[in-house]
Amino acid sequence: MQKRVKAWSDVIKPYLDQLGKTKRLVMITLTYEEVEGWRPGHIREFMLKVRKCLGNLLLAYAWVAENQKRGAVHYHVILLVEKGANIPMPDKDGLWVHGSSRIETARSPYYIVSYAGKEYQKVGIFPKGLRMFAVWISKEVVSGITRWFFRLSALPV
Repeated sequence: MQKRVKAWSDVIKPYLDQLGKTKRLVMITLTYEEVEGWRPGHIREFMLKVRKCLGNLLLAYAWVAENQKRGAVHYHVILLVEKGANIPMPDKDGLWVHGSSRIETARSPYYIVSYAGKEYQKVGIFPKGLRMFAVWISKEVVSGITRWFFRLSALPV
């Protein structure tokens, strides 16, 4: 997991350095209201809503699941969007109906890598069936060869 999320960050960073003034990294934290609130498909539904809402303004995303100290799962999501994209507040606009959310500007795509390591998990184990992470990059963001190398990061060593 950490390898794949880092590969995503490695691909995004040069793109941001080159076009950073026209792009923006947004960090969203999604928290469950109830400790036992997690169910399969919640993060998938959220990301589908985000993709529909932002359309072509969404250039890439990565998300990672983490356990809170109280034992509830929460998600850290980084979105790479065109500057000026209107990011709706997930809990207030119906994108995340399972608890609260927070939006802030992310300084680096590598910030999410820190959440991908097991040594950073606070307590307990994840519920059975939980997807721990996902990454996605639009075809418009990177060249074909870079995309090919990025896809290789999913393969075992």
